[in-house]
Amino acid sequence: MGKKGEVGDILEIPISEGYCYGQITHNIPKKGCLITVFKKNYNNKQTNYKKLSKSKVLFRIYYFMDLALKSGLVEIIANVPVCRALRDIPIFKISLPPELTGGKHVWRLVYIEEG
Repeated sequence: MGKKGEVGDILEIPISEGYCYGQITHNIPKKGCLITVFKKNYNNKQTNYKKLSKSKVLFRIYYFMDLALKSGLVEIIANVPVCRALRDIPIFKISLPPELTGGKHVWRLVYIEEG
């Protein structure tokens, strides 16, 4: 398992209530890793990584893993294949700040391509 994270890596994220888990589903150069964070929180560390990778999704986000790994915000605990439902890159909905759009919220759909 690499220091920057690889596709399929399962991430353990310590939170005040115990642990939550995520998975790197894509690694796009110069854009970062697409992380899927799963919905359920756990009191104890989990070891059924395949089951975790098929959990309900809380959110997906692009993130540069280097700092998160070095600072201990997350830990890579396993690597399992990405389930079929998470293999496509999602379209993200973003809002531009009102100060840039004349006081209005302007929404855009953004697709970040691989490669």
